[in-house]
Amino acid sequence: MFAIRNFSDLMINPFLLLFIAVVAFVISSLIHTLMNFVLAPVFCFKVTEFRVFGLTYEKQRNGKWEYRGNKHNIGFMASCIIDVDKCKGMDNDKLTSKEAAFLLTIALADILIAGAGLIGGIYGGLNIKSTFMASVLYWFCVSLFIFVMIRAVISFYVVIKVNSKNTLGGYAQAAIGKIRAGIPFEKLDLKPVSELKLKKVTYMERIVYFPFYFAYLDASGRFDLMPPAVEEIESLLKTTSNSRPELAVCITLVYYYSYHCISPSKAKDYYNRAGDTLARDTDTNGMRVKGFYELNCFGNAQKARECLNNALAKIDTFSIGSERDYERVLLARLSDAIERFQGQ
Repeated sequence: MFAIRNFSDLMINPFLLLFIAVVAFVISSLIHTLMNFVLAPVFCFKVTEFRVFGLTYEKQRNGKWEYRGNKHNIGFMASCIIDVDKCKGMDNDKLTSKEAAFLLTIALADILIAGAGLIGGIYGGLNIKSTFMASVLYWFCVSLFIFVMIRAVISFYVVIKVNSKNTLGGYAQAAIGKIRAGIPFEKLDLKPVSELKLKKVTYMERIVYFPFYFAYLDASGRFDLMPPAVEEIESLLKTTSNSRPELAVCITLVYYYSYHCISPSKAKDYYNRAGDTLARDTDTNGMRVKGFYELNCFGNAQKARECLNNALAKIDTFSIGSERDYERVLLARLSDAIERFQGQ
């Protein structure tokens, strides 16, 4: 009760309240980021990017961390992907269960740490002579616990959504499972969101689903369905966000406007939005997108050829399942486009 009574001391200075909340948020993000680093290898994941107050670092294939610029972010953040080398031969059900276990374990670890902090804050408050400092400690620990719980609830929600058969997240997860199992993209038989008749579809579910749906249309030759799909996602895509799924959409649109519907201005817009994520991407799919971009937006056949050769050099180790076969088809398209361009 001492802390509640002394809450009025903090209310007198709203800047102090804001400072306590910001510090609690930063510490909660640091705990979550550290848990990603610690637990990712246990569940066949790996951290590929982390941010420190917006300063972004990306792990290269040689194991070194490289600075990728400032993306204006408060606190800490880590991005993880499946470690392809560690999950070779693993079936989709096991991969899916590991993904869920990874998210839930991090959430539970965060809660335990923040819970211990909350108990420590209460105990410390009871033993600190200064009632003002006791109140600050108490409300800091409460704020920390609240932020951690919010992250945990989001993690639980994501796990439920992607494992539900009645959500777009679950539908997309099933498609990913088929890709991992080696089923060709053209055999996925994916539907536009409007035909799935789902009760509620979130913004992020649409963003995550689009690149897979687009790849299915691309692989199956259903090019007539691309314009409405692109128009829909462009109307939804937020211009102020740059999460990894949103950047994947931007990169897909660079390819679309560099090959299927050539528009140098739009391709450049999405390329600039993708920023360093695409500019410094040396994986097969990134080099393929940049190859079409260089060829059809700048007429640079030599640069496009370099991108093609770099993409082909890594194709045998790129990704898993049928995604590699899909990329081989697209690289063949790029090679043909370069030959036609040089033959003009």
